[in-house]
Amino acid sequence: MSTYISVENLGHQFHDNWLFKNITLGINRGRRVALVGINGAGKSTLLKLLAGQFLPTEGKVVQTKDLRMGYLEQDPGFKDAVTISDYIFHKDNVQQQAIRKYEELLENDPDNAAALNDVMEELSEVDASGI
Repeated sequence: MSTYISVENLGHQFHDNWLFKNITLGINRGRRVALVGINGAGKSTLLKLLAGQFLPTEGKVVQTKDLRMGYLEQDPGFKDAVTISDYIFHKDNVQQQAIRKYEELLENDPDNAAALNDVMEELSEVDASGI
């Protein structure tokens, strides 16, 4: 199993207060990871460090070159979108629009074989299979 992201002796502080120190971990391809802790423990800071939004006080974060990491802020500011769903399925994202059509068909008209076939072709055309 290959490691997508690894953290070695990671530590971060704000002013003179350490949020965490000496964290070492690796996340392998295909693994699901949960980050659980009390408020103020540094969960969001750790995720921002993993996403490369800023550098740690100490230690390092290493990612494979082919890793595309996204990070949704805890309190995101969506411009013209009202909901997270609207933001994700924005009209400029053709792959997500095709996925949305497929999901809506499955929910609202699952017996419509012709429409499902059409949207499956659309998913193939926009290469949405890997999403």
